Amino acid sequence: MYGHPGTGKTMFAKQLAKASGMDYAIFTGGDVAPLGRDAVPEIHKLFDWAQHSSKGVLLFVDEADAFLRKRGGADASEMSEDLRNSLNAFLYRTGEATKDFMVVFASNQPEQLDWAVQDRVDEMVCLLSFFLSFFLSFFLSFFLVLVCSINESLFFLFISL
Repeated sequence: MYGHPGTGKTMFAKQLAKASGMDYAIFTGGDVAPLGRDAVPEIHKLFDWAQHSSKGVLLFVDEADAFLRKRGGADASEMSEDLRNSLNAFLYRTGEATKDFMVVFASNQPEQLDWAVQDRVDEMVCLLSFFLSFFLSFFLSFFLVLVCSINESLFFLFISL
């Protein structure tokens, strides 16, 4: 999922886990780089833990583009070997469908995600458009109630449309 900061990506992931009856775990892409060489074993520990959950785990990767970014092209020189190894470990653990865990990525820049990560994404959700449509429908409903309470004849005009 993607969207500007503050659009509710984390809240959406928590509610998805709750609605799915799964446990919820979160980590950010910025958590991986400081781990250096320890990132790969930590990623494996996380997935091992997820596989042993009786309910399954929704793993929310916030700021996914921070460590799951593209390996090739002009930006490739900026990716350290440790970060590249972390990406490979993540890709290895998410290569096949499983009932043990669900991974939800959040990013402000989804176009920066590595092609192999994008290939693992089943659905892309833009929360800006979701929340924008929600607020527009809320505003329209509020406006109709306000107008109709002022002028009852307008109520019948809106209903007949």
